[in-house]
Amino acid sequence: EYKKRSDYFTNTLNQLLLSKFIDNMSLNKHILKMRKLYFKRHNTLIESLLSTFDISVTIQGESTGLHLIAIFKHVEFTEPLIKFLYQNGVAIYPIWIHSLRKDYPKNSIILGYSHLSCEMIQKGIALLKENLIVWYNQINNSNNG
Repeated sequence: EYKKRSDYFTNTLNQLLLSKFIDNMSLNKHILKMRKLYFKRHNTLIESLLSTFDISVTIQGESTGLHLIAIFKHVEFTEPLIKFLYQNGVAIYPIWIHSLRKDYPKNSIILGYSHLSCEMIQKGIALLKENLIVWYNQINNSNNG
């Protein structure tokens, strides 16, 4: 009766199925499964960053959510670099774009991993490094030539 008076938009069948999912412990099983999966992806991302960029990257927020922050010592994620990376298959999310501070350092990016397989994470980090090398080689060549 309470549901009938307070919520006309939720499908009753879906609510009953969700209730059964919770009551028979399927939700708990699902949560445990996803925790293991996300933990593995989380560790893969950290290991990939550290093995690829070594001491040139610092990781923050590794104990929160389904993303972390990578701070690069020698990279500035400017709009032209972001566009270059995107055109080459690397989508990054610099913190400075989302910051209220106009002077936020341009060396930090947000890396999410919830929707990526471990293989995709490893390939993505390798592709990021490969494209950063190409970018900085182009800049050095144009400055020297």
